Amino acid sequence: MSETEASAGVIAGLDRLADSDLQAVMKKASDILAGREKERKAEALREIQKIARAHGLNVDVNEGKRRRGRPAKAKGG
Repeated sequence: MSETEASAGVIAGLDRLADSDLQAVMKKASDILAGREKERKAEALREIQKIARAHGLNVDVNEGKRRRGRPAKAKGG
């Protein structure tokens, strides 16, 4: 059985889960995805620093602040 076929079987089986089990699966999937995203960011940062060092540079990367909503309107004058 291929990985794609196994995934299809798992997805098809979700309909049979109780709500609490389905919520647990969603939480676990969310945690796994967050961990993968964190690892991808860490790997990207390592690569950026490696390239910078190879060119005699030092790079600091800080996560930007995420702002929600619309930007403030420009003040007219």
